[in-house]
Amino acid sequence: KKIYKECLAGATKRKKEDKFIRGDGTVQWLSWEVKPWYDEENRIGGVIMYTEDLTEHKQVTEKLDISVDAFKRNFENAGIGMAIVSQEGKWLKVNGKICQILGYSEEELKNLTFQDITHPDDLASDLGYLQEIVAGRRQTYQLEKRYFHKLGYEISAILVVSVVKDLNGNILYFISQVIDITAL
Repeated sequence: KKIYKECLAGATKRKKEDKFIRGDGTVQWLSWEVKPWYDEENRIGGVIMYTEDLTEHKQVTEKLDISVDAFKRNFENAGIGMAIVSQEGKWLKVNGKICQILGYSEEELKNLTFQDITHPDDLASDLGYLQEIVAGRRQTYQLEKRYFHKLGYEISAILVVSVVKDLNGNILYFISQVIDITAL
């Protein structure tokens, strides 16, 4: 009523996102604008109200935020090494566990590629599987391989790689999981 009265006095009121709790307890999100309309003599004749229901968009956004947060927490706190890797093999994001396994800091790994620290005898098979993903013949692969620790010794690992694509099917990056099996 207050907004209605203000708009009858010449004000324009709007809100990009406004939460309403309906009588049945459900939540509705609206974008709205209320403004006066004028007659031929430029007198205010009433108000015009525009509303757009944003509820579905807000629900999808909330689910996406929850999903992103869950992935981020799992990535950062995983008991295995995890990394987001570019098509060229650059380490884009790494968790603490992979840094611990390989002996490099996050910044040091970001200046390397996985090819730089992969044992030469294992590189061809890793790149072969990667090419199959790029060619669309597979979505994921798993192999046993060796890395070189920052201090120079070999690390035996199980590597699991999956691809992440955009809506057009273009590769965005790879998610790599590394399990240290050196002790085994």
